[in-house]
Amino acid sequence: MIISPSIASSDVLHVADEVDFAGKYFDDIHIDIEDGIAVSGITFGMKMASAICKRAAKTTSLHLEVLRPLDYLDELAKIRPDIIFIQVDHLDNPEEVIDKFRKASLNVSVALTDRDINKNYDRMLSSFDQILMLTAEHDDPKQEYQEYLKNYGMYLAEKFNLKLWLDGGINHHIYHNLKDTNVYAAVMGRAIFSDKAEAIKLYSKQVKL
Repeated sequence: MIISPSIASSDVLHVADEVDFAGKYFDDIHIDIEDGIAVSGITFGMKMASAICKRAAKTTSLHLEVLRPLDYLDELAKIRPDIIFIQVDHLDNPEEVIDKFRKASLNVSVALTDRDINKNYDRMLSSFDQILMLTAEHDDPKQEYQEYLKNYGMYLAEKFNLKLWLDGGINHHIYHNLKDTNVYAAVMGRAIFSDKAEAIKLYSKQVKL
């Protein structure tokens, strides 16, 4: 299982240094794009996302948490992250949005939340090879990890033969419990950037030094 540090939890006054740190010790850099409407937070714009992708030494994953994903399509087609996960819990026709991203030759999938549980996404999910499952509830201000969301993600991953990314409240204890599962990637923010020296020590056997 790879670790993908979420750059939104880093020291935003020293983003270049934080990107270099993530690229040195971990396999991927995760970029959250939030507009303050689809979700309550606001993170980076396209200029910052572009700068992060250009500087990144490893792959980049981007989570698009915005009301109107298609408004970002042209810029993302220039930036070209390695994979884009589009949050779809508020979209009337997510397949139509996904199709337009694919027509731009972008590697795209979906990010699912607790609001997506039991929605009929079978046809859409069968067309992907990866999926991002949010393991904290959409409206939880503390963004605490929820086991039932991990379990739902694992159910979908097995059903549709998907590489499963998990994102939300993953700390060292939770990561340790996930290591022997079929989870492909753990997105971790505060657990990495709150104490980088400790993170290196904790994950030194998992990361590429």
